[in-house]
Amino acid sequence: MESLQLERTFTASPEQVFDAWTRADLLQAWFAPGEGFEITAEADPRPGGRFRIAMRHVESGAPHVAVGEYLEVDRPRRIVCTWRWEEGDVAGQPETRLSLDFEPDGDGVRLRLTHERFPDGDLRDKHVQGWTSCLDRLVAHFAAA
Repeated sequence: MESLQLERTFTASPEQVFDAWTRADLLQAWFAPGEGFEITAEADPRPGGRFRIAMRHVESGAPHVAVGEYLEVDRPRRIVCTWRWEEGDVAGQPETRLSLDFEPDGDGVRLRLTHERFPDGDLRDKHVQGWTSCLDRLVAHFAAA
């Protein structure tokens, strides 16, 4: 099994960054693997609650829909959830596990994203690209706020 880990530092409080990952209205403002996506999100951030994030590219119309279940929710420190693609070019792949750890860092917060249980390196590498873009968009979201 393959895994990845990425880190970013944000000029925002741990609560603000945590909420950006758990509130549907905030997810819709930044969560996409690049420009030109329409995002709809649903989130019930509690153990056993579920999320659904649908991204549709405005030009190609290509859908990408991620779903999962929250396993651990400890605001503003940690989120652990399952992750599965319901629609898109990687739909049908096995369920993986996503962990987000939020640590105070000076006037901001450091986020450590760990995504585990990929069946192969190719799928992991696709997620590295997607997560890198998403995290860059989240940094820009807080920089513009």
